[in-house]
Amino acid sequence: MFIPLRPDGQSTSRPYATLGLIGLQVLIALVIGMMEPTISGLRGGPLFDSLVLRYGVSKPYTWLTSTLVHSNELHLIFNMLFLGTFGIVVESRIGWKRLLQVWLTVALLTGAIESFMVSGQWFAPVGSLGASGVIAALMMMALLWAPGRRVQVFWFFGLHLRSVRYMTVQSHRVGWLVAVYFVFDMLNALMFGWFGGGSAILHLIGAAVGTGVGVLMMRLRWVRTDGEDLWSTIRSDIDDARAYQRRVDEEPDHPFHKTRGATPLRHYAQPVIGCFLVLAGIVMVMRFDGNAIGSSIVRSVLGGALALGGGLIYRHWTLQ
Repeated sequence: MFIPLRPDGQSTSRPYATLGLIGLQVLIALVIGMMEPTISGLRGGPLFDSLVLRYGVSKPYTWLTSTLVHSNELHLIFNMLFLGTFGIVVESRIGWKRLLQVWLTVALLTGAIESFMVSGQWFAPVGSLGASGVIAALMMMALLWAPGRRVQVFWFFGLHLRSVRYMTVQSHRVGWLVAVYFVFDMLNALMFGWFGGGSAILHLIGAAVGTGVGVLMMRLRWVRTDGEDLWSTIRSDIDDARAYQRRVDEEPDHPFHKTRGATPLRHYAQPVIGCFLVLAGIVMVMRFDGNAIGSSIVRSVLGGALALGGGLIYRHWTLQ
């Protein structure tokens, strides 16, 4: 997985709202404390508990306040890194005032949806806290409004076109990073449950709300996209790919035929299929059920075979 560091390039204005939100959440952690004891020994008391969203308890103000408190230092640090990166991308498109309005709107909507969907209906925890739901919404807005904006990220393992590098800093497009993040979130949900390993369902609720708010704001022309939004980017990429495909097909001596022996669009289907099989195999292996050992063993063997097959397909592509 990756840790975002900062957006590439210079913003047209200072990200006052993003920095203010980060400062506010750090200040709350220092003054009020957190759910778990902090390094300084400070632990959240009655005031902290009153800010957390509790399922089954009618306190609408906690829909907002729960996004400003965190469970421990790592929870706070990782959320602030994501906010500091994607918040700046979003703020550069709408300005600091509208970013604050977006935070308030998304926090209230996600809190209301969580309370309605989760309380008394699913095997859920007693409540939620943290800014990750709103940050997931900001990530989807960044995907919609500026998918081509590049961001510096630290990878525990980084995928290059034909290699894997570990512990590296790379620059990637926002659109690709957001897609990877939510693919891993879905895998996390399948392996550990919707409320395990980071409460994937809460992130996906935030992403859904962010998508709706982001599209609506574009329709109302409240966003400055400069022709770099997702739809414009997709149209441009498709036109470029078709033009290149036609050029390759019309030129028998094109270098691509000599090096690959296939047209570009068909060639790159192979690594995509290989990666998909690897991920599907990992999910099948991780879903081991101790109460049904026989079927779990069969599923694990099949998952291992899928992962191995996908790895071989990807390896074959790298050797071409």
